[in-house]
Formats: sequence, structure tokens, C-alpha cells
Amino acid sequence: MLPHHPHDAFVRDFLADLDQARDFFRLTLPPAFQTEFNLDTLVAEPTSLIDETLSELQSDLLFR
Repeated sequence: MLPHHPHDAFVRDFLADLDQARDFFRLTLPPAFQTEFNLDTLVAEPTSLIDETLSELQSDLLFR
């Protein structure tokens, strides 16, 4: 079965590799923006969340 949003699955899989994510951000983020962050310390945060009614939610990709 194909994913409902194949582009979302592609991006999530691609950026799950932190080395690829770092390279992507270095190539796409403006230099002035990059000076505010140390991409060498990039860490992926969980994207599965539980709300107050105990329903599972999925957030966008989160990095710290």
C-alpha cells in the first residue's frame, strides 16, 4: 500500500539521517540563519505526541 502522503514519507526518511539533514540545512538555509545554530550538534526530537485525551498525534519534524 502506498503512503497517503509519499512526499512526507520521503522527507522524513531523508532527514532521519542526521548527516543528510545537516548537509541539507547547510545547502538550503541562508548563511545568516546558519550562524545562529550549530548544525554539528543537531539532534532529532520525537514526533509522536500524546494529547490530553490520550490520542496519538504526529508533529512535523523537530530538531534541537
